[in-house]
Amino acid sequence: MAIRDSYLFPTLEAGSSRVFNVCSRTALLNRSLSESTDAGEARFLFLTRELNNVILVKEARPSRKSSLYNYDKSIGTKLYFPYNTSRIYDGGKSTFMDDPQIRRILKHHAGLNADEHNEDSERDLNLIRLLEELPSLDPFLVKDKLEIEGISADEIYFEIPESEWKAIQAHVAEKLKPIVAFAFPGAKDQEKGRAQQLLKKLWNTKDVEALMPIMDAFNLPREEASKIFSAWKGIMYYDFEYNRSLPKWRENIEWMQHNAKPTDTVDSQRRIMLHELLTTVRSHYKESWQELQDIFGTYEDAYEKLFTLREESTPFVDFMRNAVKTYWMLGSRISAINHCSIVWDILTSDSFKRRIKYDPLYNLFEMQCEIFNSCR
Repeated sequence: MAIRDSYLFPTLEAGSSRVFNVCSRTALLNRSLSESTDAGEARFLFLTRELNNVILVKEARPSRKSSLYNYDKSIGTKLYFPYNTSRIYDGGKSTFMDDPQIRRILKHHAGLNADEHNEDSERDLNLIRLLEELPSLDPFLVKDKLEIEGISADEIYFEIPESEWKAIQAHVAEKLKPIVAFAFPGAKDQEKGRAQQLLKKLWNTKDVEALMPIMDAFNLPREEASKIFSAWKGIMYYDFEYNRSLPKWRENIEWMQHNAKPTDTVDSQRRIMLHELLTTVRSHYKESWQELQDIFGTYEDAYEKLFTLREESTPFVDFMRNAVKTYWMLGSRISAINHCSIVWDILTSDSFKRRIKYDPLYNLFEMQCEIFNSCR
C-alpha cells in the first residue's frame, strides 16, 4: 500500500487529530537522544521497539458487505507500517487494530513477541486497544487516556504545551462543578469539602466508586459509570476544540465562497466538474457543521435548564445516557473538518489570496471529499 498520492500525504507530518504519527515522533526522540549528554533512559511510547515506527489513523471501516468481520463502530484505528521509516510515503502495510489476526500481524511487521504473552507485549497490545477506544487521536485525549491508565511516555509524543493542557483541564473542570454540586444538594461545609474532593477524583474515570454519587443523583446506570463519564469528559474537550477551531473553519468556508476559482484558463467542461466537486465539499461542510451545532446546542440547552434555571433534569440525563454515541459522533465530525482545514491551509497558504491553478484545486477538493467520506 503506497500513500504518496493519498489524502493523508499533506497531514502526516503537519498534524491532524485523525493521525498519530508515532514514527515521526520517535525519529525526533532518537535525534534528541543522540544530541543529548543526559544519560537518562528514553521513554518510547511502545516497549516493542519496532512498534514505535507505526502510524495510527482513524478511518472509516470497509462496508459491512465487503468486510469479513462485524464491528460495533464505523470508525476504526488503522495501523500503517511504512517499509522505510525515513520515506514513509513510499509504501507499507496496514491493518485495522481489531483484526482477529492482530497478534500475528504485529509479530510479522513489528516484531511483537505475541506467542509468549510476555508483559511487554501485553502492555503494548493494551496501549493500542486504549487508543482504539478514542474517537480521534487529539494529543489531549491520548495523553489523558495514558495518564489515567498509568502509561508513561516522553512528552515528545503528545505535542501539547503545558499552558494548553491546563486550559483544557480548566474548561472541563468548570463544566464539572455544577454536576458535582447537584450530587450534594444543600451540602454542609464538610460535605462541600467532599464535593471538592470528588471533583478532583472525577478526572480519573477509572475511579468508579467516586462516580457513584453522580450516577445515583442522575439515576444513570451504575455499570456504565466509567464509559459515560469518560465520554462526557471527551465531549467537553471537543466543546473546547470546536470553539477554538471556528475561526479557521470560517476562513476556509469564506475562501470557498469567494476565491475557490482556478487562476489558469480552463474549458467549460472542466469548470463544471470543478463546480460539482466544490458543491459536494461545501455540502459536507454544511452537514457536519450543522450536526455539531445541533449537538452542542442540545447540550447547552439541557445544561442551562438544569443548572442555571433549575427547571428540569430530563434533557441533561438523556444527554448523559447517550454520551458515548455523541462522543464518537463529535470526534468524527470535528476531526473531518479540522483535517480538511489543515489540507486547505497547507495547499493554498503560499499563494496570493490562496488562489491556485485548476489541477491542485481539483486535487484539494478530491482530498477533502475523501476525508469526509473516510470519517463516516
